[in-house]
Amino acid sequence: MISISKTTIINTAAFSMALTINAVNLALVFYSKERFLATPAQVGILNACYNISYLLACIGLRHVVSRLETRWSMILATGLFLSGVLFVYFSRTIGPAYFGQCIGGIGTAFYWPPLMGWLSAGLEGAALNRATGIYNLSWSTGSIISPMLTGYLSSRNASYPLLLGILS
Repeated sequence: MISISKTTIINTAAFSMALTINAVNLALVFYSKERFLATPAQVGILNACYNISYLLACIGLRHVVSRLETRWSMILATGLFLSGVLFVYFSRTIGPAYFGQCIGGIGTAFYWPPLMGWLSAGLEGAALNRATGIYNLSWSTGSIISPMLTGYLSSRNASYPLLLGILS
């Protein structure tokens, strides 16, 4: 049986979630203009909905998040994020898409804080520095690759990056 370390799981999760979140949020620029005929202001609000809801959920739901086991928090986070992306994808107008972005932002509040907490559990000093350095490299790499991948997929079809978000 293959044994996968905690840090491998965490760093892979950080990479894939950063890639997915950034792909979806950048894709919304193209998708919302094509699907909803959104104005630049509406596109900005659509992306802001995600970030504002994430911030408010991190603050307002911190006691709920801290009571959940990490695995349940990750499952809830990815389920909410997926629900948000599906909501946006199937919306016919931009109004419901705003709501979908809020769902995704709230979901993400159940993802990043527990993941970082799990990473740092039992680590101090040099070991903590090394673990957080690799973690930052992982999510940063996902964030770097994401715009290139999103640009390529969007040039084929504006919905492809959202489908990537749904499938990942």
